[in-house]
Amino acid sequence: MTLVERRPDDEAGKKLASQRCVAVLVAEQDSMAYRGGVRSSDIIAEVNNTKIRSLRDMKKVLRLHDPHDPMFVFVLNDGGWRFTTLSFIIGPEDAGR
Repeated sequence: MTLVERRPDDEAGKKLASQRCVAVLVAEQDSMAYRGGVRSSDIIAEVNNTKIRSLRDMKKVLRLHDPHDPMFVFVLNDGGWRFTTLSFIIGPEDAGR
């Protein structure tokens, strides 16, 4: 899954109550995220009850997370809000970012 920080459109911005968001740029079809229901253009609103407004927020949650525990992810897309549970295994090259 590839993420990008961006400004949400007006409707999503109202739902998120934020001027910045983290969106899924690419969700590879063979990935855990895709199998969990995450699609390209979805907005990651929360991870483990932490609001995600920037890539920095996302990296902080990932660094503090035990990679063997599932992550609880709240996403927004054109169809509305959706909750999913994902597993992310972070490689050592990503842990310090």
